[in-house]
Amino acid sequence: MRRRRVIRPIRRINGSPGASEQGHGSVTAFNAATITPATDHASGGIIRHRGRGRDLHPLESAKESNHVTSQISPEIAEFKLLDLDAGVGTFAVPGTGYRISLVVPEDFDAPTGRRIRGRVRGHALRMHRTSAGGNFIEPLEGRPRIVQGTVLAIDPATDEVILDLVVPFRIAMAEGQSAKEFATGEMVNFYMHPGASFTPEHDAS
Repeated sequence: MRRRRVIRPIRRINGSPGASEQGHGSVTAFNAATITPATDHASGGIIRHRGRGRDLHPLESAKESNHVTSQISPEIAEFKLLDLDAGVGTFAVPGTGYRISLVVPEDFDAPTGRRIRGRVRGHALRMHRTSAGGNFIEPLEGRPRIVQGTVLAIDPATDEVILDLVVPFRIAMAEGQSAKEFATGEMVNFYMHPGASFTPEHDAS
């Protein structure tokens, strides 16, 4: 029998919700033991992803660099394309029950039922630090609305962060926030604007 998860409200900065979150009602996030940040820096400026046996070339932390390395493999996500309808793809995350709806390019015509790699982009309403729980996307099926994950990298040039939200997402910051406020290894959660998108790897830039 599966254990029932305990839920807790999504964490607020200074004890109050952001202006963009008001009126959304009660929001919940999974509550679990505090986890160890998924990444740390190995020699040579490479981010080491713990427990996966591989090193990732980072977009460097804003505290260490003011530019972005050209090797951006940490933000490549892998899915199985389940359905394509009216410019929106339904993507399964291998090994999970996630079925994520993402906007795709107009000329996107990949065959369904196959795995596909690419970049996912989204826009945060307001980002909050948290210290408990794991990486997740809510709801399990449909467009991402509430997410929590670990900061993999910072891109100060575009004011974006790359997060491990079960799969990597490149997230644009909310108005009034800066990517430089955050650091690799921190855990954050937030509401996401509608319209998160997927660009296949051969078209991504």
